[in-house]
Amino acid sequence: MNMIGSVSAEKLLGMQIDLNTKLRSGALTVDELDSFLNRRSPFGILSAYEATAKGLLQYIGNVQLPNLDGFVNSQCFNESNPAGVKFAPFEEKFLRLFVGQGGSEEYRQGEFSYYKTIDLARDITIIRALGPRFETSLALIWSLLKKQPKGQPGTLLTYGGNMFFVRDWDGHLWQLVVGWSHDENNGWKIYMYNIGGSGYISANWQIFG
Repeated sequence: MNMIGSVSAEKLLGMQIDLNTKLRSGALTVDELDSFLNRRSPFGILSAYEATAKGLLQYIGNVQLPNLDGFVNSQCFNESNPAGVKFAPFEEKFLRLFVGQGGSEEYRQGEFSYYKTIDLARDITIIRALGPRFETSLALIWSLLKKQPKGQPGTLLTYGGNMFFVRDWDGHLWQLVVGWSHDENNGWKIYMYNIGGSGYISANWQIFG
């Protein structure tokens, strides 16, 4: 596999396509790109403290993501997963873009914060509020789901959305919303949305970053 530093050329290409799409759609401005490339605050961003002061987010707490030995996307995000997590049917697109290649993604270990949205907000505004730590991973989602496999009370909301910003195998950034489905297919459901394309995020949702 061709590599540039520690990143595959295929993933860099995916990130380039993702960036071009966001620039063309207006989801990312040239000034914000300039700030990111020159290692100033990514996306020209408010700090989480400033965002809280401006009424966008309310800090709730922190969660820890340890090293998950043997974590493999395809083994965890399926109906017969080892932790007994009950999933509602997966979207085909999610399986193809996040699970289908059978490997394990790179993920950041350590501490993540989570917040509550105070009012309606756009995902780009939330990314700006979270700052450089806005990206999360399927590994973080999995570590939280394992603690609430049948929809028990816990960190994740079971009435309302839990939002994560995660890159797929090709480096495209997506908004993933995890919620408990209360219909006949009850279980944890994962919804995918393009950045800048999901409309407004509801108040009282949880945001991880």
